[in-house]
Amino acid sequence: MVIEERVLPRWPYRLPRGSGGDGVVRSRDEVVERLLHVGHSPVRARCWRTREGYVHVRVESVDPAFVEHAIDVAGAPSPDQTPPASEADLGIALERMRFSLAVEDDMGEFFHTFKRDPLLGPTIHHKPWVRPKRRPWPWEALCWAITAQLIESSRAAQIQRRIVRRWGSSWTASPSGADLRDVPSAALIEGRAPAELASMDLEPGTVGGDGALRAGGGPRASATR
Repeated sequence: MVIEERVLPRWPYRLPRGSGGDGVVRSRDEVVERLLHVGHSPVRARCWRTREGYVHVRVESVDPAFVEHAIDVAGAPSPDQTPPASEADLGIALERMRFSLAVEDDMGEFFHTFKRDPLLGPTIHHKPWVRPKRRPWPWEALCWAITAQLIESSRAAQIQRRIVRRWGSSWTASPSGADLRDVPSAALIEGRAPAELASMDLEPGTVGGDGALRAGGGPRASATR
């Protein structure tokens, strides 16, 4: 099952070429794609822009049997028992991808308010297509914000890549040839032991005993600090 929509941006726009270094979003031949899950059902999302200026967002169901999970989460169905994404699931995935791309944001008011600002003015004049970075799901935004506390962005990206490669689900049968991976779910991270978190360069206290994320956790302090 496939759903596709096209959107005409209200302001100068460029498709993002990645997702900040975590390796989840792939870009090839001016097409960006990623794997995401609605509930337990996997969905492939692809986005591209035409010469006419339209941004196309296409989501399609993925056979759960071809998606590999590094760790089985308690209570989650096995791949052969997981249903493919329904039309309603694809509609949710489409809406979340449109949100994460910020393709419908009208930056006109912001531009006209700050175009003469001595600090912001030159930047928004030369790069009017810049948008705030977004994630499709609140969980992704929260998890990555905690991993990036008080450290360099490059080190945060390394930690996020480790998490995705170690615990994220993967789909290697993408027609584009890309090895697509999704961010691990909250339930999966909740079940990790302190030693496992430490192996990702995270403080064991990042996840509390009740499974809640702790803002006081995050990356481990460097020995030089």
